[in-house]
Amino acid sequence: MKKILVVGNGFLGNSLADQISKTNYKVMSTCFSQNLDNKIKLDIKDLKSCSEVVSKFEPDVVINCSARTDIDFLEKNSQISYDVNSEGVKNLAIVTAKYKKKFIQISTDSVFDGIKGRYTEEDK
Repeated sequence: MKKILVVGNGFLGNSLADQISKTNYKVMSTCFSQNLDNKIKLDIKDLKSCSEVVSKFEPDVVINCSARTDIDFLEKNSQISYDVNSEGVKNLAIVTAKYKKKFIQISTDSVFDGIKGRYTEEDK
């Protein structure tokens, strides 16, 4: 049975894990602060934590749904935004490459101001 690690326990992460659990895949979810409801504690800001979780669970696929998304807070606390939304993703990418696992990154829609709409990867 293929295993999927869903990183992040917000609305998206919980919904995705719930849907995956209804399939033929084994799903493991993570949480940031403590082991809750069969969720593994994972701090994506910590490369060692990422490595330990991927090594222990041995997923076939890692799907990152974690992010700090409170724009007003993050504009005043840019280091927190950078640590989670950039370095955390980098850590997951490093670890999944090391263990040769598929990595799916789901990003926030809060990158652009929304004026133009229908943005692409090439938009500034």
